[in-house]
Amino acid sequence: MLPDVVAEKLKGRQGELIMGIRGEDIKLDGQNLDLYASEKQQAVIENTEVMGNENNLYFTFGGSQTVARVSKYEISQIGVWI
Repeated sequence: MLPDVVAEKLKGRQGELIMGIRGEDIKLDGQNLDLYASEKQQAVIENTEVMGNENNLYFTFGGSQTVARVSKYEISQIGVWI
């Protein structure tokens, strides 16, 4: 949904809203680093899981345990900043 559509559906409601991001939607894309430089966030990889055709990178972000699902070609190690 587009942000304005979501805002309209929630109009008048009160309380906490929790939104999620799918692991496959977290991108480690060098091509967009300049375009979205002001939006860049960083975290330290705490664990990795090699799944064959993809890798899961585990890190804490915003106080929550988070997982990013990346290509098997992404080389990442524990302790490295992403």
